[in-house]
Formats: sequence, C-alpha cells, structure tokens
Amino acid sequence: IQHYDNDDNDCCRPGAKKRYSDIASMQEQAPATPDTPPLYATVNAMLASVNPDQSLYYLACPENNRKVTEQGPGEFFCEYDGKTYPHAVRRYIATARIVDSSGILLTQIFNDQAEIIFGKQADRMHEIRESDPGVYKAALAKSTWNEWTMRVKCQAQYVNLYIFVMRVYP
Repeated sequence: IQHYDNDDNDCCRPGAKKRYSDIASMQEQAPATPDTPPLYATVNAMLASVNPDQSLYYLACPENNRKVTEQGPGEFFCEYDGKTYPHAVRRYIATARIVDSSGILLTQIFNDQAEIIFGKQADRMHEIRESDPGVYKAALAKSTWNEWTMRVKCQAQYVNLYIFVMRVYP
C-alpha cells in the first residue's frame, strides 16, 4: 500500500483525511533526478536534533522576506528590490534531524514551521543566543523529542536530495 501522495494538499489540517508515510518509505520513493516531480508525504515524527552552532536564521527584508546585506548600522540592502531599509527581520532556515520508528531524515525547516516548533520568533531566539548561550541551547533542546505531524517535500536538485518540512501540526 502506498501511504504517500504526490500533491501538496493540506492533508494535515485538523479534520482532514490523513494519509501517512514513514521515513523509510519516503527515502525509497524519493525522486532521483531534478526533472522528477517532488514527493510530498505526511509523517508522524519527532525532532531528534537541531545543531545549536548552525546559522539558524538569516536577515531578511521586512517587506518581502528576501535576504538582505547589512551595509552599516541601520542600513540593510535588499538585492531583490534594490532598496535600503533601516531595519531587517530574522527568519528561520534551520537544519534538523527528524525520526520515526523506521529511520532518520535530515530536513530544512523554514520560518513559519520553525516558529511553531521552537515556540519563538527568530528575532527573539537571536536575542537569547546573544545574551545567554546556555539558555539558547536549552531552548533548542526543549524543542526536541516532541511528536509532530509534518508535511514533508522531497525534491532532487542537482546532485543532492533536499527534504523540506512544509507544514507542522502537534
């Protein structure tokens, strides 16, 4: 029986019909080449680890969420729109390992899902990281070993297979 589907419908929302996969099945069926359509699956998994030393977030334009470059104090340049802004916002782009009974998977978790998992906005997490590294590491550790229903996208790009967490539900 195939437990996954290949479209990004919102099967994780409360009350929706749920079809689940496991990590091992997903890895077996993952697309091998960039011209193969991505595979979407819903898994019940736990966040096993988040490396506290990684760059957990990036500076983004407050209007379009694109990456900005700090030009000086209070000057952030957005290449996308060519404008300079007086401030930037931090947005998550975290690498994490998720596990279920069948295996382990390295994933990318973006801002909206990371805020749910970590329980904090990226700007607040940055303040904690800068003020007290021990509290920061404890905040990341607190987010591990909780079970989540995750909508995951497997996509082959160039020579690597990328796994993205698209949605998260407790």
